[in-house]
Amino acid sequence: MAQPWSSGLFGCFDDIGICCYGLFCTPCLYGENVNKLNGVGCYMPCCQYYCLAGLSMCCCVASPNRTMIRNKYGLAEEPCNDCCVHVFFSPCAVCQEARELKKQVAAPPS
Repeated sequence: MAQPWSSGLFGCFDDIGICCYGLFCTPCLYGENVNKLNGVGCYMPCCQYYCLAGLSMCCCVASPNRTMIRNKYGLAEEPCNDCCVHVFFSPCAVCQEARELKKQVAAPPS
């Protein structure tokens, strides 16, 4: 059974630093998330998100990344599927993913 996320989609006050970063530079935070997950660097993912955000298509690159985070840490697909989360709430989703990655990296190995 899938585990819940460590913070909710709208839990920005759980980490105000991530919230401010995500609010003012969502593409940069997205790039850092991808780098933490895949180790591919943050420049290219940041540019992809930025370019696609202008077309309201950032969900095309961001939702697969969210799916990878969920699969890696056994998280529930909530509040709806990954694509819908990024279509309607992408900055909030990027912040939630950053908070989850921060928690998972800080957690001791089991």
